[in-house]
Amino acid sequence: AARRSETSFDAAILQDENPALVVTSIPMIEAGSPFSHWKLSEMSLYALSGLMSLVGGAGRPPIKAGGNQAQHMAGAHAAALTLFALNSALATGKGTRIEAPVIASAAKFYAHMSDYTTPAADDAVSPDMRRERRNSVLPCKDGFLTVTLYYFQMKALGELLGIPGLETDPKFSTAEDVQENEAELREKVAKWLATRTAAEAQRVAQEHRLLFTKVNTTRDLLESDHLGERGYFQRVSHPQAGEVLYPGAPFRFSGTPMGPMSPAPALGEANRDFFCGLLGYSPSKMADEGVL
Repeated sequence: AARRSETSFDAAILQDENPALVVTSIPMIEAGSPFSHWKLSEMSLYALSGLMSLVGGAGRPPIKAGGNQAQHMAGAHAAALTLFALNSALATGKGTRIEAPVIASAAKFYAHMSDYTTPAADDAVSPDMRRERRNSVLPCKDGFLTVTLYYFQMKALGELLGIPGLETDPKFSTAEDVQENEAELREKVAKWLATRTAAEAQRVAQEHRLLFTKVNTTRDLLESDHLGERGYFQRVSHPQAGEVLYPGAPFRFSGTPMGPMSPAPALGEANRDFFCGLLGYSPSKMADEGVL
């Protein structure tokens, strides 16, 4: 009875109430670490995990990729692990506790990526280019494109750039040649992009089956003909924010269609369902303690 009056719940109490419960936590740093009390910004997480070493030029100020990349990786790991655990709980009736620290998730991704970016001892490519191998963001007439180049696409790239026989040029005829002379190759691509809009460059390059992709702004996505035709964005009425445009389902299945979009819950809106429904606490007690 004493425990039912508490409103600060830890995983052990929750799992006592429901043995099949899966409890997932996403701390900044794993529990038990002497640094687990640290409160880290996305910038700090990006740097401490090693991810920042993969972006930008050597010897220049550190930069990071856009968005909350480290936290996104932790969320993806936690979601996958939670789905596995829920599937097991449904089959066995036994739940579990999962921890997906942000710093660990980002570090695992860094360890994977560093295999592709660590240069060989005799690598002749400048340090600034090592971190931009495989793809780069290059400017065009009205924006930017992500450009990914592979040595086996030199013939198609030459056709795009108007350079016949590019694939037979000794500088670009093998994977090693392309790697060694990548800076020069990208200069050729950048010169071609400079006179074209992002939409035009993407269309023409993809007609040659090359991986040139426009870097979209938020406005670009909202005005996208493709997303508009698919009805991807949905208008949802929120009781506090008014009408809000929500991203819809990334995929649509005829057998299991996604239901209508609902607004994000307001702070405390789900308290009654959680405390009184899932955990079985008294509504009057929860009301007295200010939870409802």
